[in-house]
Amino acid sequence: TGGVYGRHNREYTAREVERLAQSAGFETEHLRTIDVYDDHINAQTADLLLSRNDDLTLRGETIFYVGKKTGEPGAAPEQLYHGNPIKMSGEISVLSAEAQTGLTRVSVTNQSPLWWTVTGEHAMCVLAEWSNSEGYLVHTNIYLPLDTAIAPGAAGCLSLRLDKTPAETAQGRLSLRIFQAGVGSIAETGRSNRLSLPCSEDAFHRLVRGTHDAD
Repeated sequence: TGGVYGRHNREYTAREVERLAQSAGFETEHLRTIDVYDDHINAQTADLLLSRNDDLTLRGETIFYVGKKTGEPGAAPEQLYHGNPIKMSGEISVLSAEAQTGLTRVSVTNQSPLWWTVTGEHAMCVLAEWSNSEGYLVHTNIYLPLDTAIAPGAAGCLSLRLDKTPAETAQGRLSLRIFQAGVGSIAETGRSNRLSLPCSEDAFHRLVRGTHDAD
């Protein structure tokens, strides 16, 4: 979830690259690795790899894969991810805001091809954070649960009690982002947005207390 340049979480093995390509609908035509620098291998390391039936021909530093597109993309290989990347596409927006009461209704739209669950592994919720008038992040990691599962293309709704006439009274900003449990905010994937609303610190505290009361 580190954005377009945040992809170097770890190095892939050659077989994992092949598995990713096959999941995207490719048939392997060529898979090999090449040592760009030193091709020497320590004897004890070689013995260890051979003892577990490792393929030493795929132990080079640089992986070369050639595949032919033969099918449609399937499910992402779950063993390669700590979250579900297919679910990481959505939009959060304001449906309505009542200046007299501070009642703000927020829409959360599932733009992925999979259902968004609201309980269990990879559940979807909304992350709320508050920054002061100078832009410093003060309060973070408040999770606002969604009421029900959201189908692909459908939307859920959150009702928040913020400030009355917020533009005149608020001395900070409320930031809302769609969040996948155990993974992070999906705004950092580039396939979702973040919503920023005027909000006082008192209103944020009320929001937090209301969330804890609901729990």
